[in-house]
Amino acid sequence: MNWLEITVPFKQEEEGTGNEKDILLLNLLDLGIQGVWEEDSAYKFYLSDTRESKKKVEKILGEREFFCNLVKDENWAETWKEFWHPNKIARFVIVPSWESYQKADDEIIIDLDPGMAFGTGAHESTALMLELLDNKNPSI
Repeated sequence: MNWLEITVPFKQEEEGTGNEKDILLLNLLDLGIQGVWEEDSAYKFYLSDTRESKKKVEKILGEREFFCNLVKDENWAETWKEFWHPNKIARFVIVPSWESYQKADDEIIIDLDPGMAFGTGAHESTALMLELLDNKNPSI
């Protein structure tokens, strides 16, 4: 299934005012969407690409300006892997199992095949723990 990325710019008089933006947000949530976020002076959200979706948006927004961009469905279970590469923290290198990595003599490799359920090791708390481990146990 494809998706519609809907962008609803704020009107100039809404910039900096909570009430008008809140009313707009409530109207958008009435569409039954699960999430709306604010980005670049606009609200953005996604709906399934159906005629009914477009009609709902037009009904709720009326004459209000909005932009619609078609987003093709992807296999996110695999696509995300394109963006995860080896991550070096102190002497530790977190390497995804599908990547090849040439280990340096002083490096410690952590080989991960996490699926989407586990992190990449890039979270600050993970990095801090690895740095602490490296500092406290230089003989590793």
